Amino acid sequence: MDISKYDCVMFDMDGTLAQSKGPISLDMAECLSLLLQNKKVAVISGGKFEQFEKQLISFIPKELWKNLFVLPTTGTALKSFEENSWITLYDESISEEERNKVIEILKTTLQEAGYQEKETFGEIIEDRGSQITFSGLGNSAPIKNKMLWDPYMEKRKHIISFLSPKLPEYTLTMGGMTSIDITKKGIDKAYGANRFSESLNIPISKILFIGDKLDVGGNDYPVKSTGIDTIAVKSPEETEFLIKGWFSK
Repeated sequence: MDISKYDCVMFDMDGTLAQSKGPISLDMAECLSLLLQNKKVAVISGGKFEQFEKQLISFIPKELWKNLFVLPTTGTALKSFEENSWITLYDESISEEERNKVIEILKTTLQEAGYQEKETFGEIIEDRGSQITFSGLGNSAPIKNKMLWDPYMEKRKHIISFLSPKLPEYTLTMGGMTSIDITKKGIDKAYGANRFSESLNIPISKILFIGDKLDVGGNDYPVKSTGIDTIAVKSPEETEFLIKGWFSK
């Protein structure tokens, strides 16, 4: 692939740049640093900005942050580094009243759907401001547990079948290995990609998206509707191999 035709490369986080909720590897940090010297890089994920700091930003040299853009909570916000600080370019936060309403509906629906786990790790339901996230095993579950919990997304599809009719004004997507992300209707990674394109005045044709959930039903799949060129990967290691190949010639 001719990477020179793109002005920006946009990545999913978990499963693409790092293992679920884990930090990027040193090899990945080197790959991204090389890419940031040549291109703008955007990362879109369901986590809050603080999660981006833990997984990604702290491993990238500060002098390269000017070319790094992060889209927390499934693209409901966009942050860039300017004048020695991270600034918010847009934020689609849900009102506190609405967030509380969604959380109560989610709690009730989980009981109706028969959800119960003997052992969980961290918060099951997170209020992320512009997104409410349910994590089947908790937001701090070990990766080995996550991998076994819902590999074919059947548990989450079951929960969503109960939840969707009660939240018609919201979009429900399956993120990572155990999560269901709840955002305002029409807000998904396609929305985030389009807002990013508009905010930075980068045409869709000049953006390349890399993700591990580009199949139908995956939380990266909506990006395809924008017309952005996409590459599907299966692991962070495959992403590293891809980036290295761009600069090996």
